[in-house]
Amino acid sequence: MQRAARNLIPGNQSCLNVRRRLALVLAAGFFMGLLLPTTPAQGCQDEKPLSNDSSLSPQLGGVGESNENRSLDENREIQKNNSQSQDPALQPDDLPWERKRQNNIPRLTDLTERDLLVDVSEEEELTIQDSQSIIFNQPLFAKLLFRISRFERQHFASLATNNESTELTDLELQPGFHRLSIFSVEGTAEYWEPRTLAPEIGELYDLGLYYKVRIRSKSGQNLLVYCLEIPDRWKKKQQITEDVRVNGLFLNLTESNGKDNDKEKRLNFIAARIQWIPQSPTELVTEIGRKLLGSSGYDLGLLDTLKNQNKRQLENTETEAFYQMLKTAQHNSTHEKPPVWANKIPTFDLIQHLKQPAQLHGTLSKINLEIRNITRIQTMQEDLRNRIGINQYFQLDGFVKFDSSVTYKTNDDKQAAVFKDKYPICVCINELPSGWKVGTDQRYQGTFPVFFYKVWAYPSGFQSQFSKEALQQSPLLIAMQPIEQQVASNTINWTTLFLYGALGLGVISIWTSYYLSKAKKDRSSIQFRLPSKVEIEPPTPTSESENGVSGMPVIREDENLQ
Repeated sequence: MQRAARNLIPGNQSCLNVRRRLALVLAAGFFMGLLLPTTPAQGCQDEKPLSNDSSLSPQLGGVGESNENRSLDENREIQKNNSQSQDPALQPDDLPWERKRQNNIPRLTDLTERDLLVDVSEEEELTIQDSQSIIFNQPLFAKLLFRISRFERQHFASLATNNESTELTDLELQPGFHRLSIFSVEGTAEYWEPRTLAPEIGELYDLGLYYKVRIRSKSGQNLLVYCLEIPDRWKKKQQITEDVRVNGLFLNLTESNGKDNDKEKRLNFIAARIQWIPQSPTELVTEIGRKLLGSSGYDLGLLDTLKNQNKRQLENTETEAFYQMLKTAQHNSTHEKPPVWANKIPTFDLIQHLKQPAQLHGTLSKINLEIRNITRIQTMQEDLRNRIGINQYFQLDGFVKFDSSVTYKTNDDKQAAVFKDKYPICVCINELPSGWKVGTDQRYQGTFPVFFYKVWAYPSGFQSQFSKEALQQSPLLIAMQPIEQQVASNTINWTTLFLYGALGLGVISIWTSYYLSKAKKDRSSIQFRLPSKVEIEPPTPTSESENGVSGMPVIREDENLQ
């Protein structure tokens, strides 16, 4: 005991050795704690502090995280990120779709331009200088074009709304402050020209042709917009005068020579597409349907996306075109009296729309429909409800009469379904006419002004009799409120019924007397016989081949009825 006590006396050599060993052990433990990852509590592996404020940090067992533990976790997180940066699959130059999500924490704030331009580093941003065209830096220019084409439409709209208080004159005065922000600009497109990227740059981002469009804003500024799409009708001539709207990413301010060799300032933007909204008839907009769509704010360039969608089911890429047309129909509907142009529009031609749908998107006509089913459809996407203002619409399924016949032919030229006198039609409308109700087996009739959306395809029990994979092809129309309508009545007018019954009995009595008297005279020369058997031959279903049934049928009008 005395020997042990002497070893603990300060200044003793053995005591110094013990202290040194203890210090080494503590130091080793401290560094091992930094280097070796610790296992978090079960069920909390993905939890991370949302803020440096301890009151907002996740708490375990009701005890807040200590400052010491937080600093250790931050060190471990930094070390983890440093180790991941050595992984070739996570290098900054990699394509964005190959990046892995770093955590599963839900976003608590709205997206910003910086979040959307995730591939553009701060060093690259600094290379964008005023008075120098962005196209000379082709790698960065292609990267921006690529990223802007991946922006969701609702992100464009929300970010442009956030900046709507900023005027274009502010961009001219402080271009650096507003650089890489999204703005919505309206003006007149005056000229466009096609451009191409360097082959090696275009191949890297899967981009080739892009367009340079010169626009004069409503407030008088000169704009240059680089985009990936322009309306097809513009491609007929480069000098144009068309009303447009652009949701674009502002790049910089440059100068160029004007008409009198004066220096003109130009605001440069990058956009995915140009929205074509002609407010008055032009050389490129002559149809009454397109005039009405454009003057109501509909982007006519969206009609180009429908040309390759005919005779196919509805797809997500058509969402904007469909809901914008619904909104336009709602804007032009009136409940008081038919619009002034109602008598000027042609009657819907079924055969023409089935044969040449790509040339008729957005055309306006009037159609008389027999409605059988009415379905209410709720708009599920919150963005569409907020941005476009469509919460629900109604689908009217019925028939249109026509003086011809449509025969479906399978791919091996065998006859399938045949339609005579009536053809199925689908109409979408924002509000039901007065007195109409949702349900099946309805008996409504009305004359509607309608925009032609496309010929769509959908499963049909009638078509399935001929081929398991055959789809019904019918015009899909967007309707305004009807010009004329008839409401089915479920009540019985007994007085009217009695009068019609008495009139009917009188006609039958007169016809019977006449018939019996005439038959008595001709009985010796004419005999009446009923056929012993009546046979009705149904259409023969197409037999399945060894390789399976044919897919989409081909509509052909009967030659003898043309």
